[in-house]
Amino acid sequence: MPRCKTYLVLILCLSIIGLSNGLALALKQSDFQNEAQQAIDTAQTTIYEAFNQITQTDLAGADITDLASALNTAINNLNLARAAFNASEFTTAIQLAESAQNTAEGVIDEAQRRLAIALTNSATQILLVCVVVVTAVIITYMLITRWKKHRRQQTREILRMKIRLPKEE
Repeated sequence: MPRCKTYLVLILCLSIIGLSNGLALALKQSDFQNEAQQAIDTAQTTIYEAFNQITQTDLAGADITDLASALNTAINNLNLARAAFNASEFTTAIQLAESAQNTAEGVIDEAQRRLAIALTNSATQILLVCVVVVTAVIITYMLITRWKKHRRQQTREILRMKIRLPKEE
């Protein structure tokens, strides 16, 4: 019977080791799952920020065609990350989510740069229009005052003229 007890203890030890390995693997997989979910959530938030930035940039009049294309790439990567997460491929999901986030951050940076340029161009155009209007008003004023002065001068010259009758012979 001691041999039976030895086998029983051995089976019990192997079961505990197997159970502990299974728990450790489950905890590790749970960590990957949490990390993947957090990466997906972060990427989604960054994509929303990029969309808002692109919208502002478009309203300012800048070209956003390539930015929209890059944002679509980020959205596709996010969708692939979600699919990998649902398939329990957490490492792939993390990589795809980080790729989506990096692409969206690049879009945000470029959109902010273009927004600044568009706003500067807009301010320059407004300033130019104001300068042209003020210049036109000043030139018109000067022309009108010169014309009035010229007319007054002509009137004075006419009033100063003496009428002479031709001498009779």
